[in-house]
Amino acid sequence: MDEQTYEAVGFQPVRCFPDSFKPVWAFEASGDAAADEQAWQDYNLGLQIGSPPGFAVLLFNDDAAYQAAISKDPALGNLTTVRHPDGALACWFLNQEPDASNSYLKDLAARLIVGRNWVVPAPPSHVGVAPCEFVQQAKPILLPFKPPLSSATPALIKPFAMQAIPLRGYMAFAPPEQPPYMANGLIDHKGKIILAGPPKIGKSRLALNAAFSLVTAQPFLGFDTYRAARVLFLQFEIAEPRFRQRVNGVARALKIPPDNDLALHLITLNSLRLDAGEGVREFKKLVRATRAEIVFLDPMAKLHTGDENEQADMQQLLNTLDDCIEELGISVILVHHISKPGGGEQREAWARLRGSSYIPAWADSMLILERASPDALPQVRSVLRNGEDFVRVIKFTSNHTLKVVGDIDEAMRDWIQELLYSEPGLSRKQLAMRAARAWSQDIGDVLAMMKRMEKAGTVLPS
Repeated sequence: MDEQTYEAVGFQPVRCFPDSFKPVWAFEASGDAAADEQAWQDYNLGLQIGSPPGFAVLLFNDDAAYQAAISKDPALGNLTTVRHPDGALACWFLNQEPDASNSYLKDLAARLIVGRNWVVPAPPSHVGVAPCEFVQQAKPILLPFKPPLSSATPALIKPFAMQAIPLRGYMAFAPPEQPPYMANGLIDHKGKIILAGPPKIGKSRLALNAAFSLVTAQPFLGFDTYRAARVLFLQFEIAEPRFRQRVNGVARALKIPPDNDLALHLITLNSLRLDAGEGVREFKKLVRATRAEIVFLDPMAKLHTGDENEQADMQQLLNTLDDCIEELGISVILVHHISKPGGGEQREAWARLRGSSYIPAWADSMLILERASPDALPQVRSVLRNGEDFVRVIKFTSNHTLKVVGDIDEAMRDWIQELLYSEPGLSRKQLAMRAARAWSQDIGDVLAMMKRMEKAGTVLPS
């Protein structure tokens, strides 16, 4: 059977790693024709269903169980059935009303696995080196099957039951890892990133600059972008004319021509409720239509109708995003707010993210944008699960592009030198106290840095 036959009944053929049914997406992006061809020859073949109705698979441990089931329900003998290398038999059918319980199979020695939009083994397939074979090839491939329900207690079957990989599968073949988009663990494949800060500090401009770095494969905050990515930027906060002005300002500053073919898609909406079914469906349509790999959502508050302080509400929203990340293979960057610190408050910025503590716990990477004092430049502080934390001092130009001033020491040196020119009468102690207050640094550390500045040739007051 060929791919067209599968596609005709609503499936998408997917190459899979040996001893597993994990898709080999990396080969499709590699551009390596030889490797691509080898994947079709040497890898498992799987099928992925496109849209409801869902499908189901009846798994029988052996021929005896299969024949016993047919004797009780002859309709099973008309279903497409495949024998796997271990002797198990799988009967496939369309399930018009997917039900994740197998209570009505209490008289059959079988397991019912129900799913939508996930990969299942497809005939003819190879598990390791042993092939599967057809026992029955129905036309159409799948037939509706509605066995009668019983009053037995449902035994739930997880939809990922067929995705477990045995240890020998991991040890026999090491699949190529999906490369990260940015260095230092900033944005990984299927990454979950939160970009946060207080109001009016420049979160949206920072996000927009990150989007341009990703589609042009240019560095961001001093870290390399490894490859150009397809980006979808959904924003719900800024008026469309103002947002268009910002986008055009950054594009012109980067010398991007109007007739470019960069894979950056931008959209302004009032909201997109991902805690409602219709919103999730529209979101998936957008991602698939643009073939996005990375999605920006600015701000998070416009994605739900729940209470940000209620863990259950936030868990529902973020679990939905997890499902989208896994199903669509995307990375998600959420723009969110942090609360301003109260008098004498010493909490880390990430702990001041607005809402439930479930929000920062969800993220792989957090970039917190804040100011040490009203007259200091903004700084980006990272909290990274898969990289080394950093602090970068930044500023935005008049065309909304991002300029990295450097780390705090570099920024303070520039700040002190500017202050020396504007207020030459300051003493060393006054200069150090002003710098410590402006940058929230210990005065002893500032004085030590000023000594290093002197050694490098800077003239400072005695």
